[in-house]
Amino acid sequence: MIAVLAPSATGIAGAAKRTVTSLRSEGIPIARSLGVVDAEPGVDLSETLAVIGRLLDQDPVLLIVGCDREAALAATRLAAERDVLVMSPCVTALQFSDERHVGYSLSAPNRPQGELLADEALARDYKSAVVVSAVHSVDAYAQCKAFADRFVSAGGELYAELDVDDLAAGDSWPLERRADVVVNCVEQADAVSSASTIRNLYDGPILAGSAWLELAGDEELGDLTVAANLATTGRWTLGVATRALVEIFGAVAQDAHTFDAGKLSVGIETTSVFETSVGRVRFEERRNVTPIRLLRSGEAASDQ
Repeated sequence: MIAVLAPSATGIAGAAKRTVTSLRSEGIPIARSLGVVDAEPGVDLSETLAVIGRLLDQDPVLLIVGCDREAALAATRLAAERDVLVMSPCVTALQFSDERHVGYSLSAPNRPQGELLADEALARDYKSAVVVSAVHSVDAYAQCKAFADRFVSAGGELYAELDVDDLAAGDSWPLERRADVVVNCVEQADAVSSASTIRNLYDGPILAGSAWLELAGDEELGDLTVAANLATTGRWTLGVATRALVEIFGAVAQDAHTFDAGKLSVGIETTSVFETSVGRVRFEERRNVTPIRLLRSGEAASDQ
């Protein structure tokens, strides 16, 4: 079984099921034995732990987790105890560490994501920028700083760094100087609300990280671009990223002739490029597939 722990609204479970069906129809031998079971996280951590336990009791060969960091940490910890590989289309940080690489995410960690945002801004010939961050967030700080360092070193001008909470409390854009682009680098949980806050006060281009992959499809947000790492031909959504993950998992398992988590980790680590139906995933200093690691104490550790 492939087990999925994610709210149904994310479309992650549905994408996993469709991908397994597609792999079967393509005659991939290892896919013939695969099925998908899914469940939603509980209303609190204790209930979520019970849900994870029920999923792991079905002896899955892969556990796909959604975007909730607390649920992902709990799932990674319990899956590691049973040598089950974990993947996520969206979890970026905190990265969870252990001696073994027990999980992989298709979203970039914060510093590489910030650099990617800078590259996108420079490629669009933006000369000036404002960054919107969350002052309480180490993750947002790492992404914003990486953007600023790369953008300024390449000749760009950074006008200001604004706190998203201050923006939300105001009724007008606080700067008189107009920048070419506003860069939104906040945590996943704040990505949608912060983008809406910016759009309500600012009518120019916005660049966002891949913390929330479906932002680019929201017409109300106007000229908003989500910089992503997967070179897809269309929108990069959670469903698209999930499909890529399952295809990568299937390819590695097919080559290794096993579902052993340790051997699959080696296969993922040693493959430089994966060709998937939705785009090419290239490993460049872990910018595409990021280990989700776990300390023995069960405490999260930043890999930024």
